[in-house]
Amino acid sequence: MLLSFDRDGEFFATAGVNKKIKVFEYNSILNEDRDIHYPVVEMVSRSKLSSICWNGYIKSQMASSNFEGLVQIWDVTRSQTFMEMKEHERRVWSIDFSVADPTMLASGSDDGSVKLWNINQAIYFCTWWMSALKLNVLKHLVNIAVWIKYSGRSLAFGSADHRIYYYDLRNSKLPLCTLVGHNKTVSYVRFIDSTTLVSASTDNTLKLWDLSMCTSRVLDCPLQSFTGHLNVKNFVGLAVSDGYIATGSETNEGAGFVRDDVQL
Repeated sequence: MLLSFDRDGEFFATAGVNKKIKVFEYNSILNEDRDIHYPVVEMVSRSKLSSICWNGYIKSQMASSNFEGLVQIWDVTRSQTFMEMKEHERRVWSIDFSVADPTMLASGSDDGSVKLWNINQAIYFCTWWMSALKLNVLKHLVNIAVWIKYSGRSLAFGSADHRIYYYDLRNSKLPLCTLVGHNKTVSYVRFIDSTTLVSASTDNTLKLWDLSMCTSRVLDCPLQSFTGHLNVKNFVGLAVSDGYIATGSETNEGAGFVRDDVQL
């Protein structure tokens, strides 16, 4: 199941293979002593959903992607889509709004591409894209899972070739740095700040990277590696907050880690 909180932590959305996006009010679930809680909003997709993401600036706006390769932008207050992007040829695994520009959205797909979208032209039920950035370095891979985190002018994504690719979008022909160290598919990437990111892999590890250490095109020495959880086949989640790192485990447990430079 997918889960995403809005910018204020007031609402959260769930989605998955039932083709529905359900929005719940967080405080009502936390404070009410009831076993069953009903969504305040429910939206229906045409296909199984693979990713959801709230816009960090526009509270009522949410993006979703599905197994057919469709990226949709939703107006949650109206429970309807107002834009669709159909350029991906296969399932879209991950989407993410820019933390610096609410009109920019990135998506990664099984078709081997990552695209950067400008959604500034909000046209209802329109199939539209502007300056989609195709990073064809991954075209030789089959059935890749690309997970992206877009931060300002930087874009990072992991892939099934065990690597993380970090781009400066002002010069997007080649990755600014390729991070090497995982032994299996990279399932998640999260920026902690503008020069630090953490990655998760089905090799049972999380790795912390200092991008400022990348003096050449390749960085093969992470700052830290975190172990202790089980992750060999499933997407178990990854979240960061104030230097703390959390992930799930295939043992039905959660695991928390802290950076060495964070004071407890």
